[in-house]
Amino acid sequence: MTTILDWHGEQVYMMENDRLQVYLCPAIGNNLFRIRDLVLDREVIRVPDTPATLKENPIHYGCPLLMPPSRIREGKFHYRGRDYQFEINSNGHHIHGLIKSRPWRVTETVEGSTVQAVTCTLSTSDFPDLIRQYPHDLTFAMTYVLEESSLVQKLTVTNQGKEAAPFGYGVHTWFNLDSEPDQWTL
Repeated sequence: MTTILDWHGEQVYMMENDRLQVYLCPAIGNNLFRIRDLVLDREVIRVPDTPATLKENPIHYGCPLLMPPSRIREGKFHYRGRDYQFEINSNGHHIHGLIKSRPWRVTETVEGSTVQAVTCTLSTSDFPDLIRQYPHDLTFAMTYVLEESSLVQKLTVTNQGKEAAPFGYGVHTWFNLDSEPDQWTL
């Protein structure tokens, strides 16, 4: 069952079956911020206490999507005749991208007898400060699918522009291994 909940003023989507509960916050980077294993009664990933905590440190909780991932030295690079300059946000460099805390829109939910899914989208052109740094109109569509004990994340990115866009992405999942990694299977 998919349920819309209020999490300290933020709307979240909870998908649940007899094995897992997963919580998605589209308004804060479309972050899947909680996965609860109901069979083993434990949290699978590091969970923030409040939306404010998630907003302050979006890369330290859940499954944030990073575009571009990793570190860009001095926030600048050159690609196909164009210079890019990203904001400096960590020790003289740009780290972990431009979309990690931006709001996404829920565009579809699926409620089947054995499967649930939530799809959210984000368009870079909706954010002038993002387009200033990365002048490409990309549309992201992220779908989370819960079926039995499986949670699948599907990402489609479409370049709406006419010129090639440099692109890379990563996820920064904080697994909660309880200091016992040998007890976990992913």
